[in-house]
Amino acid sequence: MNNARIQYYLFNVLSNNSDNYLGPNGELNYATTDMLADYQHANLYTEDHLQEIADSMQYLSDYVEEKGAEFYYFQCWDKHSIYPEYFPETVIQADTESKTDGIVRALEDYSNVNVISPKQDLIDEKSEKSTYSVWGDPTHWNQRGAYIGYLKLMNAINDNASEKYKVFQEKDYNITMPDQGATLFGGIHQVDYEEAFEIKNPQAIATPEKLTCYADDVRHGFYTNDSVDNDTRVLIIGDSYFNSFIYDDIAESFHETILIWGDYVGDIQNIIDSYNADIVIVEAAERCDRTDGIIAGVQVMKDAADGVGK
Repeated sequence: MNNARIQYYLFNVLSNNSDNYLGPNGELNYATTDMLADYQHANLYTEDHLQEIADSMQYLSDYVEEKGAEFYYFQCWDKHSIYPEYFPETVIQADTESKTDGIVRALEDYSNVNVISPKQDLIDEKSEKSTYSVWGDPTHWNQRGAYIGYLKLMNAINDNASEKYKVFQEKDYNITMPDQGATLFGGIHQVDYEEAFEIKNPQAIATPEKLTCYADDVRHGFYTNDSVDNDTRVLIIGDSYFNSFIYDDIAESFHETILIWGDYVGDIQNIIDSYNADIVIVEAAERCDRTDGIIAGVQVMKDAADGVGK
């Protein structure tokens, strides 16, 4: 523990073997080997593969729309894409476009999928209010960043809705400023006062007993909200960017809101058919690229439609 403190306070480095890194001014960052490649833009997809991603996502979107539902792809961004200035100066970026930038561009250029990507919104807002913690959780957006993502999602859904859904404004929350700084190995702690958003009058109730498909995975969730004036069912196939931050906020707008973890995206037709939602959202963190899973899941759908294997 003493060695850890000496390394940090004297030399501004972390001496453990974790995936945590310190930025130029001691900012806390997180990056696995794959995330370092993301940051360096060293793992770009070919244009042919980006076309394949777009084609598969288009097929999935068309399938959902043929069932009378809406489809959205939501791209979340890791901290290094919004705050590159926090990342170690010794790690050099090789190009202006990252792998994830390429995915979003391909979906916008090669498909008519509804793509929601709040990257620029998060960057624009960060000069006024932090959208990712300096010394708090380095693996996600903070609650201000999450709220920006929530607004981006809800406004996009309302743009396509004849009857508008409720969208929470800041007045609908109790917003406080607790210390959310991380405590690392050796008891090293940096105070980091960050906004915390608490819904003032939540109406959505967790009803996990309603889960049918993959009901045994505790990461999945089902909210029921009988206070809304709609019978809309929303299916989210996503991860902790939604589950830990805005899943409960989204559930305040719809009668039923289901979240299935993105690990199951290879079985996406079964998930979609099982829950028969009115709105389907596929969400992915930058470090949890789901596009290979989408391609595999869509190929299963195509094979089934063609009778392959029968």
